[in-house]
Amino acid sequence: MFRIIFIVTSFLFFMPGCFYSLQSYNTSKIIDPGDMQLTTGFGPVFQTVSIKEDNSSSIDTLHAKGFLNFCVAYRLGIHDRFPFGNGMDIGFQGEIQLYKYHDAAGYSVNTLPVSDLNIRFGLPSKDIQDKTTFSQSILAGWTIGAWIDNGWYLEYGYSFEFARMIPYMAIRGMITPTDPVRYNTDIKDNIIDAKKRHHQKYNLRTSLGTAFKTKCRGIIPSLITPEISFVFPNASVPGKYAVGIHLGLQWSNRSEENKK
Repeated sequence: MFRIIFIVTSFLFFMPGCFYSLQSYNTSKIIDPGDMQLTTGFGPVFQTVSIKEDNSSSIDTLHAKGFLNFCVAYRLGIHDRFPFGNGMDIGFQGEIQLYKYHDAAGYSVNTLPVSDLNIRFGLPSKDIQDKTTFSQSILAGWTIGAWIDNGWYLEYGYSFEFARMIPYMAIRGMITPTDPVRYNTDIKDNIIDAKKRHHQKYNLRTSLGTAFKTKCRGIIPSLITPEISFVFPNASVPGKYAVGIHLGLQWSNRSEENKK
């Protein structure tokens, strides 16, 4: 059942885009080899978008309203120690952002698909007073671009686990793919030429959240995670910042070998 859900969601979300992922849920806890984890997330994002009006030499900024973000992520454990002593896992993440904004012509809705592939390495961790576990990780990934180039990112995350809570923080440096629609103001005049221009942006994304363990199985998530993310300094054009508030639901599936 877990594999069927992954295949279906992959077809729905595995689409190239020109944006960046906004949801993290990175608790830095590496998944055991053979184990799988499925995550879904949703929530609002506050940001600005912009377009160029016809016969105008300037860019008119539009404030996004009803900007919703949906996420599906899948992780698979690969090794319990290699290469830095605390294991590694790989993951896929797909997001779709829905913009609803208005201008003189009325309301419009735009969708922005994003697809990420990444690998995460567990760094040395330790127990504190036999109750609290400190975990940290390095994550490197690829954002699949829709036009002339791709996006890349590197992320450091850490967390403290105690009782049924895992507070965490993750900081990601991103190089986003070129989006000719957003970054080339003359796209309506020469769309072919606009698609050939590199215009990548550098961004930082900081995510803060707490994962709550439910110790449940089946259709009830094993982790429920509220999260807030900040993106700057080039979140949009010409906007500088974005803030996302999300809720993540995570299901874990242990391999038969790890259940023994």
